[in-house]
Amino acid sequence: MSFPNIPDITPEISITFEDAIILLLASIALEEMSLSELMDVEKNKILYVLKEFKHKDTTLQDVIDINKSVDDTIKTLIKMQMLLQFKLENIIKVLPTTTAHTKASTTPTCSTTTKKECGCSIMGKGKGRVTNECDEFFCQIAEIQAFAFSRDSKSRFVRYSVKNDDESLCMTASSYNVKLECPSENNIDKIEIHGKGHVEKKSECHPPIVGTVNFVMKIYRHELGKIAIKMEIWSDHKPELCHDSGLINIKNIDQEFKISSFC
Repeated sequence: MSFPNIPDITPEISITFEDAIILLLASIALEEMSLSELMDVEKNKILYVLKEFKHKDTTLQDVIDINKSVDDTIKTLIKMQMLLQFKLENIIKVLPTTTAHTKASTTPTCSTTTKKECGCSIMGKGKGRVTNECDEFFCQIAEIQAFAFSRDSKSRFVRYSVKNDDESLCMTASSYNVKLECPSENNIDKIEIHGKGHVEKKSECHPPIVGTVNFVMKIYRHELGKIAIKMEIWSDHKPELCHDSGLINIKNIDQEFKISSFC
């Protein structure tokens, strides 16, 4: 007995190895975004209950029950994060090997027999301290999450957040709003990401400020593979959303924050 055939429909899907890698990395980035949103929800849940408890509208048992609920959710998120880490490690194993740049290196070397398109990528999560003394978030910890592949503009994603005791600022940008500039011949250890993003600035004393901003994130690769970034955010209509981080030395969080260039 043969399988039924549907007219004018072919089940064959043409997908290259690079397309498969891009889709897998994009799926990790989207799942990380979802986990981040869930973490924010759990944080807001606790803050709300503590606020109500302060005004005697919530019992101690309510606080204990909420704490247990949040604890169970966090454990589940940790398990999901571990699975994403395993998934990323497996993807990295099958990525094409790239040649590390040193001071003596020049431009990426391509095969003389087959002409290939050169490109670059950045992916991972990291954090570091804001060094610009003129910025209101000076000396505070900023967290950066980025996924950008030069050959795929649809799945690009950037998230940058920083906070102090009174305020927090978070910017996200994705898809075609994120432009990626690969290393040039004159500066092989620098990648630039720029474009438009959405910013939300929260304060305990004032209503949130939201808006669309321009941003430029410059990523530098130093000796021994160390990475530093400089984030500039500005708005022509809402100067309150402007931010200049200065040079931030990146420390990895859950997965390696790295940049690479290839042919």
